[in-house]
Amino acid sequence: MSPSPPSEDRSNVEEQALFTRYRLIRDEIVHEDGLIGQRLGWFLASQAFLLAALATANGSERRMPAWSTNYFFPLVPIVAIGSCLLIFAGLLAGVATLQRWRLLMKTPEYSDIHRLPRIALDAWIIRVGFAAPITLPVIFLFAGLYVLVQGIGR
Repeated sequence: MSPSPPSEDRSNVEEQALFTRYRLIRDEIVHEDGLIGQRLGWFLASQAFLLAALATANGSERRMPAWSTNYFFPLVPIVAIGSCLLIFAGLLAGVATLQRWRLLMKTPEYSDIHRLPRIALDAWIIRVGFAAPITLPVIFLFAGLYVLVQGIGR
């Protein structure tokens, strides 16, 4: 049986293991945050494409797209609404995942290490930072519903 390391070495080993766990959690947070950014980028690009297609098909018509004046209606608003719902669900899943990872960082074992960055403690920054990714799909959802309802009502 090997002798146990001196208490100083044991403390250093424990701190190294704690730091390794911290790095793993931090890497997961960075990865999920990147995925959220990519999802939002794909969403905004798809919405721009769909709106451009609808506007182009509407031509010089100054009124809202309708069945009789636009051959992309109601397909484009329906696809846009579906895209909003799917991306919104994906973004909510990403935010929930990030919250779980950040909760792990609030455990007492990490609060004792003062050298580590505060990635879980600035809740207001996190909330404000997620305002745009969460509200943009909702805004585009209402815009798509508005175009659909106005066009069907014509």
